[in-house]
Amino acid sequence: MQNFKSLAAFASDLGGAYQLFHFVKKNPILKKFKKFFFFKGDSESLIKKNEKGKISSDLNYDLIICSTSGNDYEKKIIDIANKKKKEIWVIFDNWTNYKERLSYKGKTLLTSKIIVTDNYACELAKKIYKNQFVEISPNYFLEYLKRIKLKKKKFKKKKVTFFTSPESYFYKKKGNLKSRENWEKKEKKNLLREISYIKKSEYFKDNFDYSFLLRLHPQLNFLRNDKNFIYKDFIESEKKNLETSISTTDISIGKDSYALFLTECLKIPTFSIVKGLYKRKLNLPYSINDL
Repeated sequence: MQNFKSLAAFASDLGGAYQLFHFVKKNPILKKFKKFFFFKGDSESLIKKNEKGKISSDLNYDLIICSTSGNDYEKKIIDIANKKKKEIWVIFDNWTNYKERLSYKGKTLLTSKIIVTDNYACELAKKIYKNQFVEISPNYFLEYLKRIKLKKKKFKKKKVTFFTSPESYFYKKKGNLKSRENWEKKEKKNLLREISYIKKSEYFKDNFDYSFLLRLHPQLNFLRNDKNFIYKDFIESEKKNLETSISTTDISIGKDSYALFLTECLKIPTFSIVKGLYKRKLNLPYSINDL
C-alpha cells in the first residue's frame, strides 16, 4: 500500500476557512496528500469528523497550509512550523490588512509560498512581501459557488441579503469588558444607520416584493442575543451556511466585504453602501454599483 504525504490545514475565521478548505480539497497538486483539518469556531462545520486532526507541538506533517485571521491562531502555527523548518503555504482570502497577516511578535513570519486568487491580490502581496514567493491559484471556492448556484430554486419574492461587517474590529487581547461594551454600542448604532439607509434608498422605492435578511459578520453575532435590536427577526439563521446564503440571494448589499466580490462574480446584482453612506472610497478591485 502506497504511503501518501500528509498535510495539516489551519483556519479560525470563517471566510478564510472556506477559501482554504476548497483549495485543499480541489487543488490537483494536493490530491494524494493525506489531509488533516484544524479549524476553530464556525469553521469546524466545513469538515467531517474523520478529517479533524489532533493538534500537537511536533507538527508532524509534510506540509502546513494556513489561512490568516485577525487573531494569532494561525500565526503561532506558522512560527512553530518555521522553527521546525516545515514547508508552509499561506492563503490570503481577500485584499485587506496584508501587512498584519504575517506580523507576529514584532517580526514578519516567513512562508514557502503565499497563495492568492487574483491579479490584484498578487500585486498587493508582492508589494508588501518582496522577498517571499507569491502564487496565483484558481479560486476554488468561487467555482464551487457557481456550481451550486445553478441548482438552487428561485422564489417569487426577491431575497435581499445584507452582508454586514463591522466598522472596526474588537480583539480580546487589546480591550477590557468596558471597551467591549462601548464597541458593541457603536457597532449596533452603525448597523441601525446602515439598514435605515438601505431601506430608504432610491433602489427600494420601486416597491418590488422582497424579503430582507441580515447575514451577520461573526464579530456582530452579539446582536443575536440583544432583545432590543429591532431587526432581530431579519437575522439569518446560524444554521444557514455561507455558500447557501450567497447562492440563494437575488440582491447582495454590503460595504467592502469579500462577499460582494463573490456575488458580483456570480452575476448577482451587487451594491455597496460605502460611498453613499460613509462618503469614503470603495476599496475594491472591481466595478460595483453604489446603492
